[in-house]
Amino acid sequence: MRGSGSSESDATRTPPSPLPVPRFVGAIDQGTTSSRFLIFDQHGAVVARSQLEFQQYYPEPGWHEHDPLELVASVEHCINAAVVDFEAQGHAAADIGAVGITNQRETTVVWDWTTGEPLHRALVWTDTRCAELVRKLKWRLGSADVTRLCGLPLSTYPSAAKLLWLLAHVPRVRDAYDAGRLAFGTVDAWLVYKLNGGLARNVLVTDPTNASRTMFMGLDALDYDDRLLDFFRLDRAKLHLPTIVRSSHPHAYGALASTVLKGAPITACLGDQSAALLGQKGFAPGTAKNTYGTGCFLLYNCGPRPVTSTHGLATTVAYDLGPAARMYALEGSIAVAGSSVKFISDNFGFVESPDRIGALAETVDDNGGVVFVTAFSGLFAPYWVDDARGTLFGLTAHTQKGHVARATLEATCFQTKAILDAMEKDSGHALTELAVDGGMCTSDLTMQTQADVIGIPVSRPAMAETTALGAAMAAGLAVGMWKSLTELEDVNTEGRTVFKPQIDQEKRDYMVGRWEKAVAMSRGWLSVPYQVYKVNGTVKNAAALAGTGGVSGVATFTGPSAVTYDFGKNVAGIVSFTTGAVDGPGEAIGFGFSESSLYISSEGSDATELVGIDELLWFPVSAGTFIAADKAHERGGFRYLSLYHNTSGSTDVTNLTVHFTAIPQVADDELGKYTGYFHCDDDKVNRVWYAGAYTCELCTIDPTAGNALPLLGTSFPPGQRAPLPWYVNYTITDGTSALVDGAKRDRLVWPGDMSIALPTIAVSTYYMDAVANSLTSLVTLQNASGALPYAGVPFYAMQGYLFSFTYHCYSLIAIYDHYLWTGDVDFLTANWAPFVRGLNFALTFVDSTGLADVSGSWADWLRNYMGGHNIEANAILYYTLTLGLELAALRNDSSQVASWTSHAATIKSVANTRLWDASANLYRDNDSLPLTSLHPQDGNAWAVLANLTLSPAQATQVSSALMARWGPFGPPAPEAGATVSPFISGFELQAHYVAGHGAAAVQLVRSMWADFLLDDARMTNSTLMEGYSTDGSLHYAPYADDARVSFAHGWASGPTSVLTMRAAGLQVRAAGGRLWRVAPDLAGLAGAVRAGFATRVGRFACAAAAAPDGSGYAFNFTTPPGTTGSVGVVRAAAARHVTICGGGLAAPRTEVVPAGGPGERFVLDGLSGGDYQVVVVDGGGVPSCDGRIVVANR
Repeated sequence: MRGSGSSESDATRTPPSPLPVPRFVGAIDQGTTSSRFLIFDQHGAVVARSQLEFQQYYPEPGWHEHDPLELVASVEHCINAAVVDFEAQGHAAADIGAVGITNQRETTVVWDWTTGEPLHRALVWTDTRCAELVRKLKWRLGSADVTRLCGLPLSTYPSAAKLLWLLAHVPRVRDAYDAGRLAFGTVDAWLVYKLNGGLARNVLVTDPTNASRTMFMGLDALDYDDRLLDFFRLDRAKLHLPTIVRSSHPHAYGALASTVLKGAPITACLGDQSAALLGQKGFAPGTAKNTYGTGCFLLYNCGPRPVTSTHGLATTVAYDLGPAARMYALEGSIAVAGSSVKFISDNFGFVESPDRIGALAETVDDNGGVVFVTAFSGLFAPYWVDDARGTLFGLTAHTQKGHVARATLEATCFQTKAILDAMEKDSGHALTELAVDGGMCTSDLTMQTQADVIGIPVSRPAMAETTALGAAMAAGLAVGMWKSLTELEDVNTEGRTVFKPQIDQEKRDYMVGRWEKAVAMSRGWLSVPYQVYKVNGTVKNAAALAGTGGVSGVATFTGPSAVTYDFGKNVAGIVSFTTGAVDGPGEAIGFGFSESSLYISSEGSDATELVGIDELLWFPVSAGTFIAADKAHERGGFRYLSLYHNTSGSTDVTNLTVHFTAIPQVADDELGKYTGYFHCDDDKVNRVWYAGAYTCELCTIDPTAGNALPLLGTSFPPGQRAPLPWYVNYTITDGTSALVDGAKRDRLVWPGDMSIALPTIAVSTYYMDAVANSLTSLVTLQNASGALPYAGVPFYAMQGYLFSFTYHCYSLIAIYDHYLWTGDVDFLTANWAPFVRGLNFALTFVDSTGLADVSGSWADWLRNYMGGHNIEANAILYYTLTLGLELAALRNDSSQVASWTSHAATIKSVANTRLWDASANLYRDNDSLPLTSLHPQDGNAWAVLANLTLSPAQATQVSSALMARWGPFGPPAPEAGATVSPFISGFELQAHYVAGHGAAAVQLVRSMWADFLLDDARMTNSTLMEGYSTDGSLHYAPYADDARVSFAHGWASGPTSVLTMRAAGLQVRAAGGRLWRVAPDLAGLAGAVRAGFATRVGRFACAAAAAPDGSGYAFNFTTPPGTTGSVGVVRAAAARHVTICGGGLAAPRTEVVPAGGPGERFVLDGLSGGDYQVVVVDGGGVPSCDGRIVVANR
């Protein structure tokens, strides 16, 4: 049966004689904390039952395990005990004619197929140990298709990641897999296997409701999908997978081989939530149930076809009973429901047992302002945030135990509301009543609260054992105890209690609004994710504040002592903690921050001022106090957080958390959701793309949290290292978000950085409002002459209104780029006059040579003195003129066209006459005498990407000469000393693609950005730094203090947009994508490349792959309807052919692509928006569209 994937087991092909119709059926209900066996009669009434709790194993924080053999033993015990009770009532064991199984679902069991013995304890569905593995899976090529195929999001919840973790970390499991001996299943498959006698019969089956929770089964076929197994890199031939059979079947599940019911057939198997839907009679599309158990699970019957959720829900199989149509469901899962009640009982000691919490909650009239987000295992649907943490809000001196108890019960009600809202959006149908079951629903207060929160009646059955009842129904249907679902409609209907809403909509909105704010906070509070970095002095249990234990663990600081924690990535926000016992006078705890391990110091944090380091934050402490930094001391970027204790006493610290404050404009349910993506077969390149996007997220801040610069311009003695005060409380723009150049510093608006960060944002997150706010803040400072500021407030005024020619042009480029990516005509109209004034002001620097003389404008990106006719300045001015001409045509403004056209032509001609150095195949920095030997990186990169070069051959010469200068840590920027500038190297990347050297650009991404900027141990492993030395030391020549350098700088994110626009070839040409070009360049990248993004116009996507034999390449792409565009094909040394199909083309279109040099493209234009395939082949053959690659829609 290894991986057979057949729809029925071999045993069903020649079925035995029909089973006799029984009077009673049994149901095994194997749950997360206990096993039960219930016996039902023909009316659905419980005749006998038995329950047994079993041991829970928590080897480490976030880990949750069960012993597979204990699960089986507990089931067998319950069967025997229930039958004793059953027989005591005068019945015979033989009267139980069938047994159904319902079970906890995603819990993962592995065993040796040759011995039948478990190879590891089962990983329970709540286990989160594989969080890091899931993060990597989300970056893997093809991840975008997984949810579409199997219905589940990539998370720690389903079985797939748990199996991969076992294979990676448990040698016995890996050895069995490699030898083809590994059997895998969810709990149902394990129980069926063992209850049938294990090796004696080797019955290995499962049903679709359980198989759908593995992520290996395709929803449409109800069979294992090779595309999913390939994604998880599992070899089907090495893995014994259970055969998938109908949920209700008279023979497929075998029969009990042990217990007093030996020989009784097992005739049904369903995951617990599907069984509960059946037990609640959720037979028709549009019906739903909510089960309040250890977790909480809401299933909505969406009918015989799966509905793909776009609002954070899972799509799963409701049941497949046969011969009736299979049914699908939308599911919302809450990780912590009943277990939160147990937490209050066991950890806080508020009540002596969990069943007393309702009485405690009823001692108060409301929650007293307390909100409890019970995210102990992260937040499940519809949020899906693994790093959310359980958090209590609204505690005051008047808070009572009853308020906390009430807030605990309400937490499940509010999360249910969020799931129902998502279901309504996905299904287009609003429920009129919610059926409920499970342990928590016995609380009248909880169910009344639930009705109040969701605004519809809540219906609770008299007999709450609906999960077991569903399994019994399916078992009974298989043997004819009931003939059809219609016959079951009246089962368990009498005695229902209905709770109707008792509050108005205004109060409901207020309550839900407070909950959503609390959820947003819980999502931003990150406990330290990895182990302690280092400890000094006496700190007991320092690791208790790291990892999942950081929520509730306690560390004790005694005497002078310190701990540095490593977040594993750059983070941002407000740090807080809670004290426990405090012993001694004058106790205090201090915080220190550092982006790099190099600058961890007990004297202070890394630096934000020009000289000196930043002060530590010190907090006097007393016992049992919550302490948080004030908003003026949120830290914009740090990987390392140090806690210091400098007195002789001791202090207990718990709940060390950080409230994430970057991207403040993003709604809580949108955090982590990018509008763009990029995937190739090189994980290094993928990581760089996402690191650029994340860097710009950290550089998007609350506009009221800019650097205050309290000491800017202050003179300090040479070698100043004394800690200095620091604040982030200056308002730098209007609006709710602002794009700044650095996360830690400068938290100010700089137009140069925007030239790289704006396209990064456009192809990844599309936070264009933040861009507009920052850009507007610069335009507002334009003076009467037309000059735009070097930087925004407060730097602009504090530095005497310093002017930079290049940064002036960068502001104008940003106005163009904003329109290019948004098509926002109103914004362009408002800024057109400032653009014209600004460009004409720049032209006042042009002298009689026809070039701009920038001798008086030394300020730039901190390169050295620019000189008179500087190549960088003139190349950027030329580029800005070409953009101005585009905008003038769009605006129908011809008043400047003649002047701008003439200036552009002159600059191009004269720059190549006066500044080109043929002996170096590079442009000189300037033409001042004596002629300089400096050939700057910035001016040469800009000359190529601005098309200042006179021919493609000249662009290729410049590109080759720049490549020849590369050092082991990246390209040098000699105009700034011994410096590597990720900012200018971002322009060089573009230049290499323009020059036809795409493979070189990819190699630079790998070696500089991946190997050094991400993987060097001194870096953040997540964001991209401002600059460093050519020898690899983290010294940035323009700064006297190395600790000042920023490790999250938007100007370093160049690869993100370059890979999307050049490698994947998705290019916006005008008006937010109303005009586009798709021109992939696969040089340097093996395998497939996929990318996509969305603008206001719609979604753009492309998937490209080279032919395996190197004879060409093919790509599919999608562009929005109502747009127009073109396709660009790489020209090769010999002629090639291209065929394009799809879209609005009536028939395939084939063209000959003439031979050409590096960087040259053959363009097919006149295309309308739509889905296309393009095939390019070398030689004389005519290509056809043969579907060789998959359309790249996400």
